[in-house]
Amino acid sequence: MKKNIIGIREVILITLLTAVFLVLHIILSLPFMANNTLYFLFGKNLSLLLCAIIYILIVAKSPKTGTILLFFFLTGAYYSFSTALPVPVIVISVLGILAEAFLYYKNGYKNKVKLTAVYCVYGLVMLVTPVITLNMRKAQTIDTMLSRGLSMEEIQQMFSVFSTQNILIAFVIGIICALLGSMLGFKFLNKYFKTAGVVGDE
Repeated sequence: MKKNIIGIREVILITLLTAVFLVLHIILSLPFMANNTLYFLFGKNLSLLLCAIIYILIVAKSPKTGTILLFFFLTGAYYSFSTALPVPVIVISVLGILAEAFLYYKNGYKNKVKLTAVYCVYGLVMLVTPVITLNMRKAQTIDTMLSRGLSMEEIQQMFSVFSTQNILIAFVIGIICALLGSMLGFKFLNKYFKTAGVVGDE
């Protein structure tokens, strides 16, 4: 019986490709970082669109149980490290467990619709996690900003980026980018990765 759980080889591969995913995400987000609103609405979502190519490559190279969970854990660990809070890794890891359960039946790792759905939910959670993180340390953030000479009006303007309206707009853009990104990822998979022999044509 063929083993269908990730081993050491897959762990190393997934870790390396996740690192590429995160580096690409940072590079694509950089042009938007000067403006908080643009970064929240478009920076993360643009990276969600193009980083989907790496996501699809990960699940194509390792279509085994544990792949999604490890990918989610690693990205969550990165955000927890960058924010110095445990929330991202906990939330995203729980999502990874649920995603594995979702993909477990009917060979979900070969199902394009299921893989796309998982990526869409992942993208939305990645959008909302900074909002949760910010609210958890809101008082501390305000004190830090006041100590740096910012006025309450300026601080409130910064927090207004995460208004309900902006969150809904970001969600809509995020879903569109995740869907288009998954389609782009599968196109790259068939046209380039399989042709080049990077992924076997199973």
